[in-house]
Amino acid sequence: MRCGTAPRHAAFSPNSLGARSLPPMKPIARFERNIARIATGSALGQLVLIASTPLLARQFSPRAFSALAIFMATNALVAGVSTLKYDTAIVLPKQDLRAVNLTLATLTLSLLSSLLVIFVLIAYALWRSTTPRAHFFLLPLGIAFAAMYSSFLQLRACAAEYRYAAKIQLLIALIACIGIVHWFLPAEGVSLWAKFLILVRVLGVGGWTLSTYSDYFTEHGYTYYLHIGPVKAIVGGYPYGNLSLGQAIGVHYSGTEEANFNANFWASDGFAAMGLLGISIVTLALGAVLLAFNRAASGYPARLTAPWSVGFWMALLNTPLTTALQSGGGLRIIVSLHSARKKGAQCLSQPLAIPPSSLKNSHPENRL
Repeated sequence: MRCGTAPRHAAFSPNSLGARSLPPMKPIARFERNIARIATGSALGQLVLIASTPLLARQFSPRAFSALAIFMATNALVAGVSTLKYDTAIVLPKQDLRAVNLTLATLTLSLLSSLLVIFVLIAYALWRSTTPRAHFFLLPLGIAFAAMYSSFLQLRACAAEYRYAAKIQLLIALIACIGIVHWFLPAEGVSLWAKFLILVRVLGVGGWTLSTYSDYFTEHGYTYYLHIGPVKAIVGGYPYGNLSLGQAIGVHYSGTEEANFNANFWASDGFAAMGLLGISIVTLALGAVLLAFNRAASGYPARLTAPWSVGFWMALLNTPLTTALQSGGGLRIIVSLHSARKKGAQCLSQPLAIPPSSLKNSHPENRL
């Protein structure tokens, strides 16, 4: 498939059953829309930078800003040389495979350059019997991040998916906002409420449950997926009796079964099941579910599938994967989309039967 072209669709799509198709977008309108997407992401990112400048100026001294300028200049110079500018050639190939190979070559070169920088810093420290400034040890991370960022943008531009460029810029701006909230807002009044909402409710609770599940089940024994209802009914031997995973945590930390500390699928199907190995297993399982969902939802409008699957995504944040598939509706959504596609394909494969009497008096232009 040529880079930048749309993928081929299946023989059946929900619009195949006589639905009115939208007129094709004009090239100029598509170009203006892509420019608006990229400009919006860049503008919001710059807005965050401009808004944070007064806060940074009050927090850090001019000497710190000079060190930052030296670090950024060094990182930009080394990062530009590290990839040999292969990242700028990613948009040139006419085939996706070659673009992917160039991306892998760019990332490999950046990794080798990062290792070389680490070796140079260690050699300098041994030769001069002194340690370089701490921020220079962030150069390898800066080189790798710059290569990944540039390669991702170029690869998406090759596929004519400019909206991803705006999304990644918005993500960077969001991370910067979280840092500003954490380091610079005072812990009083409305600022305290904002810090609690972002740092505790959004980030802290999920991190606390992950670490708590990891510590508890590492010490008291893994479930080996016996906490899943059908597995427990068939195999038996669930080590925590009638207590659910959340209740076991609640009894240990609160002393009562009424405290049910539910957690996301990584904590329950990962750490509680088999520790770090369980994280890999449940991540692969979730990837298979997402592939099945993506295959079932292809061809349907996002305004239909996205709201329909909200319950499933919300359940994943607070229950095991199997519970989200059953009670959260994930399995029903996949099956329903597949069956609707199958029925639609059967309707299209059958010839359209029109009585001859209906064609006798029809206009010649309207006859089949």
